Amino acid sequence: MQICRMAFWLNIVAIWMVCRALAQPPGPPPETDLSPVRFSEVLGRFAEQQKVNVLAEYLNYEESGSVANVSLLRDAPTLEKIASVFGRRPVRVGDTIVLQTVCFFEYQHYNEEREIRIFGDLVWKGGKLEVQAKKNEDGTMKVSIRASGIPLKRLCDQFQKETGWKLHVDPELHNTRIFARWHSVSPGEVVEAISVLLQTEVEATLMLREAQKEARKQAKVQLLKENPRAERWRRSDELLQDLLALLTPEEMERFKRGELVEFPLSRLPADIYDRALDYVRFAIDELLNAKPDEGVSQLRDRLRETEIILYLPSMVADHIFATGIGISIRHPETGQMYTF
Repeated sequence: MQICRMAFWLNIVAIWMVCRALAQPPGPPPETDLSPVRFSEVLGRFAEQQKVNVLAEYLNYEESGSVANVSLLRDAPTLEKIASVFGRRPVRVGDTIVLQTVCFFEYQHYNEEREIRIFGDLVWKGGKLEVQAKKNEDGTMKVSIRASGIPLKRLCDQFQKETGWKLHVDPELHNTRIFARWHSVSPGEVVEAISVLLQTEVEATLMLREAQKEARKQAKVQLLKENPRAERWRRSDELLQDLLALLTPEEMERFKRGELVEFPLSRLPADIYDRALDYVRFAIDELLNAKPDEGVSQLRDRLRETEIILYLPSMVADHIFATGIGISIRHPETGQMYTF
């Protein structure tokens, strides 16, 4: 009997506690983050969490956080969700994920063009750009870039300053807003990724700096000074232009194929004949200085009486070329041929 009474009172107490709890005013709702979800923050978080390189174009209205369903990207954005919410197509270029704009946002682009015309550089206030380039021991270069809210023209200018790679950008693309995260990639990958983002063609121009051109010029001058055959090369190149102008069409075709073309001095007009004879005399002197030969020495003063044949430059074997004009002289008395 006593146990039943105790159980009864315990039930009463339990009911009273539940009712009291229900009568309490509701507590404050859980805190909700109402701050805008910005495009640059989403991509920055994604690049950091996934350890990837990212390149994209973005618009002011996306940065304002007014895109529908953008709250889905607040914590741990995935590539699929980013592509869906912002209307992008992921394309991989090397180690870079390029987020191509699926369609052209006519209204947004037009509005931003007006903002730039009206407010000028104020539009780019708050934009961030860091470009670092490092050349490795093997001569290759790696570049790291962090860019957000800056025009493509500014990125290209800084890119050239740090890497030496000059990009000629269509003026219509100068104000394209860029978001980029690159860590230790080649300059070529940066250029290719930008071209994929904008779906443009790329024209590459390899240029020597003026200092490099001057250095090459001086090296060539020094080579010609030091090499004993340099003067014969020069004379041969000058004479070759005169001889080529006198070839028949059939001989020219043979020359272009690398075949040996013989050119007797007797075919030459007087003015070119004299220049060719000077070339032969020079070659004989060069030969005699290196190795005296009585027979060749006798020929030097009788060149107009002898049969002389010039051999145009030709291909001796695959990828092996004789670049100078060769000479054959037949001794008028012994018939012996001297070729050099």
